[in-house]
Amino acid sequence: MTNKTEFSKSLIHNAENIARQLLDYSLNALPFEVPQAVIDRNLKYQTEFVSFLGKAMEIETEEMVSKEFSEWHKIYVEEATFMLDKVSSLVAPYPAFRLFFQKKLMEIMEEMNLSIKECFFIIGRFNYVLDISLADSIIAYDRYNSDKHNRIKKELLELASPVVPLRNGVAVLPLIGSIDLDRTEHLLEYTVPKIGGMDVTTLILDCSGIYTVDTEVTTFVFRMNEVLKLLGIQMILTGLRPELAQKMVQIGTDFSSLITFSSVKTALDAWMS
Repeated sequence: MTNKTEFSKSLIHNAENIARQLLDYSLNALPFEVPQAVIDRNLKYQTEFVSFLGKAMEIETEEMVSKEFSEWHKIYVEEATFMLDKVSSLVAPYPAFRLFFQKKLMEIMEEMNLSIKECFFIIGRFNYVLDISLADSIIAYDRYNSDKHNRIKKELLELASPVVPLRNGVAVLPLIGSIDLDRTEHLLEYTVPKIGGMDVTTLILDCSGIYTVDTEVTTFVFRMNEVLKLLGIQMILTGLRPELAQKMVQIGTDFSSLITFSSVKTALDAWMS
């Protein structure tokens, strides 16, 4: 049996004891009390981490280590990611944890009287596994943060696209803020089908809350008009301030196919008459 194999078995055999020392070190550095459930979960994670590290000493290549570690680690990292508010909370503990863990490994290596070459391999393999852990955690955090951002953005788009029924067969869709590609797609893919199911025959598209007009806005207006026509819904455009109307003319907008009024009130008055 090689010294490396003996070291591997020692780590696996003493995994929980080493994990408790690591956990105690981490908890003592915290200025607040940690719930017992979190402590228990972290002890389980640290124990399995030390045990895996012991097994990793016997794995032939770094590629195999990376694959096997990531398969095990993804369960924990996906559970823990949602608890973090920023990536610095994830990265900050690593230097102190790495230093303390390396000291524990050095103590074991000294007791076993390992050679410099063996010690070099063990510390290198430990740092490699820890770096994989950090990389996997950051990637998972970025993925979680991106999904969270997309969910919030979708919710904001929903709130920014209210279809308000006014009278029998008439509803208004007020546009507020800016119109970009994401919002255009949301309006056409989600808001228009909603309008189609509301027993609406006339939709007033009110642009009084739009900040600026560009080709994105004008393209959207005409696409919206064409889609609503296919659904048998008449679109009325309102709220174009003089400067916005002038800008639309400057960029070559042809209003001849659109029904326009200065305000929602004038559009309703005309519709009622």
